[in-house]
Amino acid sequence: MPAVTADATARVPQLANSTSMLKATPHACLRALLAQTLWNFHDVSAIQIKQTAATQHLVTFVVNWYGEARADSDQLAGWQSRTDSCLYHHFIRQTWTITDEGRPVIQMLVAAGGDTPSPLQPND
Repeated sequence: MPAVTADATARVPQLANSTSMLKATPHACLRALLAQTLWNFHDVSAIQIKQTAATQHLVTFVVNWYGEARADSDQLAGWQSRTDSCLYHHFIRQTWTITDEGRPVIQMLVAAGGDTPSPLQPND
């Protein structure tokens, strides 16, 4: 399972309330998170990839995560972008360290605010 930084749990409300789920399978964790929503949509942009070793890559991208939390969700306050609506928009930069020795494995995942600068420079 990839490492998840403290910043990730602070910025993604579902992780803050479900850290024990991170020890479960990724599919079980995703099902538990999505059970709190009526719909969601992800827009991925600013994708950058750099090979850092023979079998390792650094991948960074920005995710715009839109959706609507269930009105009866016990995590509604964490999902909401505005207190007068169940709609949400989270803007997150993810940076993955991936190794590939026969199959790709995420060794580390860092999540930060979407306005966080890329760790890769344009000429990297």
